[in-house]
Amino acid sequence: MNHPTSEERSAAHRRDFELVQEVMGGDPSALDRLIERLECVPRFLHSVNAKSGRVLNETELADLGQDVLILIWEKLSKFEGRATLETWTYRFCWLEARNRFRQVFRARKRSSSDSEGALEMAAAPTDQRAFEHDGLIDSLEELGPPASDVIRLKHFEERTFEEIGVILEIPANTAKTHYYRGLDWLRNRLRSLGEGEER
Repeated sequence: MNHPTSEERSAAHRRDFELVQEVMGGDPSALDRLIERLECVPRFLHSVNAKSGRVLNETELADLGQDVLILIWEKLSKFEGRATLETWTYRFCWLEARNRFRQVFRARKRSSSDSEGALEMAAAPTDQRAFEHDGLIDSLEELGPPASDVIRLKHFEERTFEEIGVILEIPANTAKTHYYRGLDWLRNRLRSLGEGEER
């Protein structure tokens, strides 16, 4: 598989930055192109939801998609072209999905007063309960991209390093390096958090 060169990646980032600037300037044709590019949002959300045990139903997922698109529009002026629009957009999808999952879990816990509801919550997939692990989620955010993006794609979307390389526009070996270095950092970070709690 041929990976884009650094010059090709820079050119793609520059084109996306120019597209956003045109949209902000009121160019209707640029807005049409942006809307077409943002069709990735439902795909990203469906993928994250599926890999997390299908926490949201289709209606909830559609509502989340609308909220993410509104958020992206509100933040569009802050796009600096350091990544492609898809990579930039994916982070919004991930973070907003995580927040929505937490809201759903809390609502379910409040409503599961009978034994059947409690059993249903106890049987929730491990991946769902993992989203409530604030230490892990916060540590991933602290780690930051690109390592955090690689880890999320690897574990929550079950992507191969080749696929991750294409999504993040980096060589597969570079994605692998970010992954293992990021894991080491996370282990040390979570260990230090655990030791702090014990004290």
